[in-house]
Amino acid sequence: MDYLKGLANVRDRYVNLLKEKDKYEVQYDPRPKSDNDDDDDDAAAADDDDNDDDDLCVLRYELFLLWMIPRSNILPFKGSDNAFAITAKVPHKSFLIHEVKNVSDGALQKHNIQKFYTNKSERRTGLEDLLDVPIKYNTGANASGNLGSKKRILWYNKDSWTSMTKTTQLFDKCTWRNCIATDNFSEVNNADAVIFTVSYKHMGRQPPFKRGKPDQAWIFKLGESPYGRDFSEYSSPEWRNQVNWSSSLNLDSDMPHGAGFIKTRTQPIVKDYDAIFDTKNKTALWLVSNCRAQSKRDLYVKKLQDGGVDVDIYGACGKGRVKEAEINKIIPQYKFYLAFENSFCSDYITEKFFKNYINDWILVTRGGADYRKVIPTQTYINSADFDSPAQLADYLKDLANDRDRYVNLLKEKDKYEAQYGAGWPYFLCELCHRLNHVSEYRHSYPNIVDHLQKDRCFNPTDI
Repeated sequence: MDYLKGLANVRDRYVNLLKEKDKYEVQYDPRPKSDNDDDDDDAAAADDDDNDDDDLCVLRYELFLLWMIPRSNILPFKGSDNAFAITAKVPHKSFLIHEVKNVSDGALQKHNIQKFYTNKSERRTGLEDLLDVPIKYNTGANASGNLGSKKRILWYNKDSWTSMTKTTQLFDKCTWRNCIATDNFSEVNNADAVIFTVSYKHMGRQPPFKRGKPDQAWIFKLGESPYGRDFSEYSSPEWRNQVNWSSSLNLDSDMPHGAGFIKTRTQPIVKDYDAIFDTKNKTALWLVSNCRAQSKRDLYVKKLQDGGVDVDIYGACGKGRVKEAEINKIIPQYKFYLAFENSFCSDYITEKFFKNYINDWILVTRGGADYRKVIPTQTYINSADFDSPAQLADYLKDLANDRDRYVNLLKEKDKYEAQYGAGWPYFLCELCHRLNHVSEYRHSYPNIVDHLQKDRCFNPTDI
């Protein structure tokens, strides 16, 4: 449904698909009705699973899709466990669709063919937002997975900070507890999934090895902003339809892996908010070490300062680096924290938000994400809601001097808590779930770079 809505609103893609369609014509043989046929019989036949004409029509359409899709990057390519009687030449006959044989150009017998698309094979992916996201944890009653049937996950180019031992221990906390992690390349042929960390090491214009077995899932994982990264090599023909699943900060990736989630508290929190307000004698704090970012956040902060907002800046771009223990001592003095991202990219909300949400201050956000959609709470100040830095500066100064409004915002904020780091177990548990239900998630990307990078980032327009 989302694909159709997106296609309907993109002129170029829709027109290109029409042009491609018009390279072909339908050869339809309209047989005359017999004298015994009538509208009522036709209506009844339409609901009959044994209706030859309807099945043949569907079959012809599906055969066309099977022929067409490998030749086009416009249509989504899905597979099914039971698509066994149709021959389709695709870049790889693995994971996506099982190899099938024995189809001639002659008449097709419907009893030898099953429908290619099924409800079971519909792709389910992504998150709507980051509020109250359920993680597929093992709670005891819902524990699943045959512990004797392990699902092996190979990290092909693991980053230096990911521990395979700790990752496997996290898998044991998931609903499906039969997944294990390894970075031992000798297990590539036995692995049920291979993870490529695309921001850590380049793999070249063609896959570095052949798929180990037909249902081995290949996953591209991007844990950083896609801005400024050269992924062009993965647009090569050799990579087309090779990557099955994606994981990134983008909510429309198959298994989003963000910096955290926001969770609604089940129990109210009790604080002396007036006392908290009385300890605050400074306006805003900003910790930053990337001084010339694509988001031009340094220029935006300068305009806030020009507008009369006192901003203390620590890190390489300010008064120098300060140990975390020292920062924790001064945090209670500040009313606001500037959670400004280094690049304007969709859904790109990092630890700057989630790590700092827990403190008794109000976050001021700035980035490329649609914050009100991604984090649908009224517990932070979004710079996008203001026409200019000067307008935001006036708002912050007014709020900082209004005890009642500021305390009420703190109280509203404390209805929620930040789950900093929860994106990692969410990704792992979702991955293990998928590997135990592969037939429900068959999919491949015609061009994985388009998904990871195309139209994801843009230049700021607020300064």
